[in-house]
Amino acid sequence: MGFVSQMHEVPGVLGVATYVASHSVKIYYNPDVTDESQLINAIFSPVKYIIAKDHDILNQLKSVTMGIERFFDKYDSFYLTRLLEQVDAIYGFETKCGEPVIINIYYDDKAITPEEIKNIIESEEVTFNARGKQMSESINFKVKYISDKIFSINDFAFRQKMFEPYKDLFYDIASLDSSNLIDYRLWMPDAVDPEKQDWLPFLSSHLTLDMGIVSFETGFDKKPFCQITYDTTKTDPLKIFSLLRSDSLEVMYEDGTREKLPNPFNFPSSEN
Repeated sequence: MGFVSQMHEVPGVLGVATYVASHSVKIYYNPDVTDESQLINAIFSPVKYIIAKDHDILNQLKSVTMGIERFFDKYDSFYLTRLLEQVDAIYGFETKCGEPVIINIYYDDKAITPEEIKNIIESEEVTFNARGKQMSESINFKVKYISDKIFSINDFAFRQKMFEPYKDLFYDIASLDSSNLIDYRLWMPDAVDPEKQDWLPFLSSHLTLDMGIVSFETGFDKKPFCQITYDTTKTDPLKIFSLLRSDSLEVMYEDGTREKLPNPFNFPSSEN
């Protein structure tokens, strides 16, 4: 659903005007029905993002909370991500709705300080690669406060906290013979890769090619994994694993059309 359509479904919203060049929006609303706080909650999408890859994360990180003004939508989340991922000492962040927006940043305190992080966030410009070209965008984030409470978090707790599970149910399990259902679990390193989170629905759609697969979900238990529940009378782990490791994902859309997309997921044959 587009942003304008999404906002028109919010009670009290009378009209929406978007300005592409400035990445800004004007929302006209009935103050007897809604207010700015409710509108901000309707617009804002919390983000969790692990910047470092598996082998890069320290055994012990620090966490600091800041309040950021002039932070509104997915564009701002994108720009902040591009900004922070250029700093080796920052390992991840998460945002929460608030006035100002609340951000928890996980970092190596031996390499960077909260004040230095603040200065980076308040940069006037961010550069990033898009479609093979280097792009730049003006930004104007303002850090309103830095909490004086600094917390420590270990590697496992960090991964677990930042993990976003996904689940898709293909059939009503209650209508099936439970004696034929088995859970097939395998290691899925890509489940913690934020760049691939948006691809999970496509992988899920691809798995519906096997009529024996009942559900697909991701989880975290010491390591990221995916779990597939299947009917033993219709399929088996070898068929499922082969489907997961296909070169392409065959996706079916709501209108019934199909498309083949490159498979971005890697499923190791072992956990070693």
